[in-house]
Amino acid sequence: MIFLASATDYSITLNIQDFLWGLLILSLVILVFFIILMIAKVIQNLSTAHKILKLNKDYIDKIIKNAASISENADSISGDVSHISSSLLPTVDNITDTTESITKTFKENNPINEIITKVYKTLNNVNKVVSAVKNKQDKKADKKCCKNSEEE
Repeated sequence: MIFLASATDYSITLNIQDFLWGLLILSLVILVFFIILMIAKVIQNLSTAHKILKLNKDYIDKIIKNAASISENADSISGDVSHISSSLLPTVDNITDTTESITKTFKENNPINEIITKVYKTLNNVNKVVSAVKNKQDKKADKKCCKNSEEE
């Protein structure tokens, strides 16, 4: 397909192949432009990182000097935790066995447990009533005390 553009003194002929080559070259120019922008941004970020490292050089040096002792302390702590956990393991196993035994006993003695639970709930309710009565008496006594002190 041929496009024809005519002017008064001369004419320009443009075919599809020339148009596609022009489009490809334009795309490459835009791509190069974006690559240059990306490289500029990377250089700016590296410059900022360099400034930050330069400002914090003393702190970084201190951290590097203390890194060996920090790792030794961490190793010591992990050894202590390992020793403690291994020494507690039999105790935990014993507690687990005891809990299983108690649970089994409760399941076997269910009527007795119901009686004990009812007695506990009754005693707990009586305790709440006694506490409420005692609190009311204490509040009345405080009011009388405050009235007597105000009159004086």
